Amino acid sequence: MSSTKPNTTTSDDGANTTPAQLTASIERDVAELNELLSKETLDDAGEASVAELLARLESADGVAKGVENKLDTLLGNLNNLLAALEEEKAVQDSSQQPSASQTTDEKSTDKQ
Repeated sequence: MSSTKPNTTTSDDGANTTPAQLTASIERDVAELNELLSKETLDDAGEASVAELLARLESADGVAKGVENKLDTLLGNLNNLLAALEEEKAVQDSSQQPSASQTTDEKSTDKQ
């Protein structure tokens, strides 16, 4: 029987990482998850060991949860970026359009 690492988690929790680092980490985790789930561990009788299968499933679950956390962090970062961009656009739009009081003042000046 080969040994596996039960309850394997991802390399980091996604905090304080750049999107490129997060993407690379997720790719590594998915590759590890794929490897864990695709291994065929057979004993002398040709049957998979239940303990080995359970250990692999626990390890895969830990990796999957880590990937989920990283994706949540990435989505949160994207939401923050989108909100900041929308706010910046709103500020730019409001500064480019004359306010109603300026338009009214200009009209009253033209009448005089």
